[in-house]
Amino acid sequence: MGIALTAKGDILVADSYNNAIRRVTRSGVVSTLTLTRLSYPSGVAVCPTTGSVFVADSGNKLVNQYTAQGELVRSFGGAATFTSPWAIAIDVAGDLIVTDCADDFIKKISPVDGSVSTIVGGPRRQHFIPGISRPVDGPAKVAQLRDPRGVAVDCFNNIYVADAGTAHCHSSKWLTTPQAATASEKLPRKET
Repeated sequence: MGIALTAKGDILVADSYNNAIRRVTRSGVVSTLTLTRLSYPSGVAVCPTTGSVFVADSGNKLVNQYTAQGELVRSFGGAATFTSPWAIAIDVAGDLIVTDCADDFIKKISPVDGSVSTIVGGPRRQHFIPGISRPVDGPAKVAQLRDPRGVAVDCFNNIYVADAGTAHCHSSKWLTTPQAATASEKLPRKET
């Protein structure tokens, strides 16, 4: 599911069905990281400065932080915070940006103090019809996503979200310019 690149050039892969994180070296050798407490890991990210590995542990409703050697440092969230953390990206400040696909929110975790906050996601519509209903654009706290499954952050702190429920990709600038930006700008879809 989720993939990340380490500073050494190794690829980490979230192997959800086997409750594992796999490492693929530059020479093609595949190994399993020995990480504790995983239940359906779906996303993985590596901090470029510390080498810490962050895993979206969907089955346990947590985001876990591990050392580069695989030792559990701490867990963020839980049932009161996440329903299904899915994908993870790291912004320019070192904060984690996490999609919660079951609750249709984008959340931010500060590894410094452990705080978790909702940065995108408004009240749900009562009658959402997949393929027909569209996301609601607007300020971050009003915008509505439907099943956000992928997330990336660029060097300008813009967040890109793959919204599976609406088959749209959104780019947003609400973190860098919250007073003026809307929560999503539809990227052009390539017709096939």
